[in-house]
Amino acid sequence: MTNRNQAQRQTPQADLPNGLLRSLLIGTTAAVISLTGCGGEEEPKPLVQAEPEVVIERAPAPPPVTPVSELMAQYGIDDRVRLMEQDAPGTDAERIAVLQFFHAMMVQHSEFEKMLSSEDRMEFNGMMQGDTMGDAISEVTEIRLQCGASPDFKTAVVAIIETYDGWQPQLWTYQVSSNPMGGLPPVFTSGPTPLSVMSRLSGSGQVQQWYQLLDEELTIANRPEEDADAVKVDMRNELDNVSEAGSGAPVGPGGMPGRVKPKRDRKLDAPSLSPSR
Repeated sequence: MTNRNQAQRQTPQADLPNGLLRSLLIGTTAAVISLTGCGGEEEPKPLVQAEPEVVIERAPAPPPVTPVSELMAQYGIDDRVRLMEQDAPGTDAERIAVLQFFHAMMVQHSEFEKMLSSEDRMEFNGMMQGDTMGDAISEVTEIRLQCGASPDFKTAVVAIIETYDGWQPQLWTYQVSSNPMGGLPPVFTSGPTPLSVMSRLSGSGQVQQWYQLLDEELTIANRPEEDADAVKVDMRNELDNVSEAGSGAPVGPGGMPGRVKPKRDRKLDAPSLSPSR
């Protein structure tokens, strides 16, 4: 009786052949794995390419400039030469060239000659032979400078030269060697002078004002023939007023005190606009 009950309690699988049991187990396991795999795995995420890093190239900062006061002390510039910081060029080489040029005009004429253009040097040598340079310079009490650029981007400087008789303006363009270590001096060239320029300059930006006045004169000189006589009368009256006011002419080669530099760089038709030397 006991053996029969024990036989009834045996599991049905116990009577199955070993090979069939193994097949059922393997099949069930594969089905579970298959079902789990279909529902449990995450879909692969799409690859997102990182954007390339944008590198912004910045222009190198300009080298710092030395204050004008320090350059004047370093190079022993004559204290009659006045250049305000806001009116100075943007590089040390240009600042030094301008300061040394007008210092040499005052006290070092041999160095001054080396910095002149060929045409200005010839006139300077003539003045030195006649000893008019020394007389002109002895009257100078102050030189006020403003730097800027010409319409064709040449570096330029307006000098307002104070003498015992008044103020005498002049303009120079200049070129500084790109290789300061080469020992080449800067080259200064005197520019044409507008009529009554001293009474027409004001404030800052005097280099730009100077060239605007020259353009105005050129426009007047190129008026039609029927206006030519009126232009000559106006210019003649203006010259008379300048002479009576005693404002003087430019100082330096190409325009020493009492002389008006001709406008050799501009084509003018009115004779009154081109005084002879």
